[in-house]
Amino acid sequence: MSYNSHEYGHSQSASYHHHQEEGLPPPPMPGMSRQSFQGPTDEYLAAGYVEQWRRSKMQRIWKPVRIVLSKTDMVLWVQRENAHYGQGGMETLQRIPLSEVRSVGLVDEYMGERRFTLFVPDQVDDSQVMFRCDEPASANKWITTLKMVKERRSQPRAAVAPPPQTAPPPRTKLQATPPPPPKPVDLLSFHVVTPTPMQQQTPPPPPPRPLEAADFDPFNARRNIPASPSSAPAALRGGQVTPPQQHYRPPPPAPHNGGASPSAWQHQQQQQQQQHPDMMMNQQAALRQAVLNQWALAPPHRQHLRSLDQLVTTVQTTFGILPPQSQHAYFRQWAPVPYNDLCTHHILDFEKIDKAVRKLKAFLHPDKWPTTGFNDEAQSLCRLLWDILQNVQEQQAK
Repeated sequence: MSYNSHEYGHSQSASYHHHQEEGLPPPPMPGMSRQSFQGPTDEYLAAGYVEQWRRSKMQRIWKPVRIVLSKTDMVLWVQRENAHYGQGGMETLQRIPLSEVRSVGLVDEYMGERRFTLFVPDQVDDSQVMFRCDEPASANKWITTLKMVKERRSQPRAAVAPPPQTAPPPRTKLQATPPPPPKPVDLLSFHVVTPTPMQQQTPPPPPPRPLEAADFDPFNARRNIPASPSSAPAALRGGQVTPPQQHYRPPPPAPHNGGASPSAWQHQQQQQQQQHPDMMMNQQAALRQAVLNQWALAPPHRQHLRSLDQLVTTVQTTFGILPPQSQHAYFRQWAPVPYNDLCTHHILDFEKIDKAVRKLKAFLHPDKWPTTGFNDEAQSLCRLLWDILQNVQEQQAK
């Protein structure tokens, strides 16, 4: 696109003052690259030329637009070129404050990773705003920037008032200088060093461990709940720990008839009962790990849970994790949900997703389980799937 320097200088000045009066972002400068994402400058946090899924008469089509994230009011402006504003002038199509944006995310990989959406419940026309970039990297940069700005804006800023400074009273020559007051010690701080006769210092706390797949396990989170003070060991409460006394019990005398004694048979049954809970715990741990890796956690890093639409459409893959003896005909009654059934005009419909999740949770509820042949492993799988869906719903509701 060619620009006339004289004409553009006049139109740029008029357009700039027009945007300053209305609080709009400045128009693009001549020769600016039409990239999908451009980093922060003195005038805005991010800007780029993308395509927006907009309504045109009786249908929706992709239209080229320019989106700008302003610095002052944290608003995402959607603009398009308009000859009415002169060369380089931009017409505002939409104003989206980040305070009204509920969530930002990529469209599912089956639809293409170059698209990202903004869920704005207060929008009257359409609560879901979709954009498309030239490459996946630009879409990821937009998502990262919008989420970071939204999180920083939502954090409350505590105003720290400076301590009042008062002048000390004048002292005479005969007046002794009073000792300085003792400094307050924060007992909750790990950086305070309490002097001891041996000049011992508290070692620094260990560095935080990296996140693992077990951190996203709802059952593991319940096991990590701290116990009540009454159940703490006596050593932690300042008492003395008495070692448990073990009394020796002689074995029962062997029978004279050479047959198996009843006491030996009872001892064997007790050992089997003690081994059964350990075996069940190992099986449940292996089942949780397989479900998290194959279904719940999003690849490739597996550091967060998948979205509800991905979980509902792929839940049937978890039924094959069970061993053959735990396979039940009840799991074959679930009809897989196609991904297109969750979309309206190729856009995810949150009402359809919520309806599918309610149907799946009802299928996994204990009230729907069959009365015969449904063993402990099958029941554990249903509880685990139900808890994962509940956790994802709570995270998206925040």
